Amino acid sequence: MFTLGFILLAVFTIILGSWIILLKRRSHAGISGWVKDSDLKGKGKQYFNRTTGVAAKPDVVLRGKVIEVKSYPALNSPFKGDILQATAEMNAVGVGKAEIHYSNKRFLVKNTTQLRDSLMRVYQAMQEHFERSMAPKGTPTTRKCRVCEFNSDCPERL
Repeated sequence: MFTLGFILLAVFTIILGSWIILLKRRSHAGISGWVKDSDLKGKGKQYFNRTTGVAAKPDVVLRGKVIEVKSYPALNSPFKGDILQATAEMNAVGVGKAEIHYSNKRFLVKNTTQLRDSLMRVYQAMQEHFERSMAPKGTPTTRKCRVCEFNSDCPERL
């Protein structure tokens, strides 16, 4: 009887310790509320908006917002590509807000008509290039070209 009580106490202590660690990690990551879905380990759900045709796989989906986690720092504002990615995720999930978490800062992005229009312009350009089997004109730089896997074949390389 004593052994069973000891085992139950040990299991309860492990569960409680794990729960406290999880709460601390969530708090540190800025995640509050009930997480509906998460792709932080690569096993999240892909969301699809049938009206626009946009599909996305957000890092974290909460009730009313998505969170996109980046491993690199931001300057004074979020990067344009990251804003477009967050916009695609908001539209695919059907929420009005997103947060972009950089290693040094966090930014709130609201799903505005201007952002949706910008996203749809990029999406339509991508579809057009895909249908024509034609790569879009790039923006080569010495740094990008040095690490690009298509460096030896690219007519635009520097």
